[in-house]
Amino acid sequence: MKIRYCKRGDDLVVDIVDRGSGIVSAIRKDIFLPFFTTRKEGTGLGLPIVKKIIEAHKGSLEVLDKPTKGAIFRMRLPLQTTSTFFFKTTTF
Repeated sequence: MKIRYCKRGDDLVVDIVDRGSGIVSAIRKDIFLPFFTTRKEGTGLGLPIVKKIIEAHKGSLEVLDKPTKGAIFRMRLPLQTTSTFFFKTTTF
């Protein structure tokens, strides 16, 4: 898993990138719906809760196409103050 973040305009943009099996396009529109899950033991509440929290802070969460294996979740949150551009990558 890799986490990338940078400042774009007045927003903090965070990409969470994994190398898993990815998210097929047929279910991509459903992954943020409450109780939608592809896991036998899943509740389908994780992503909807995360999205609601981010939106409560005037941000957004989306899943992006990744040309190679895996998925990218992009979170945008507004910054209250402006600063110079920065970029950092962390790998776990």
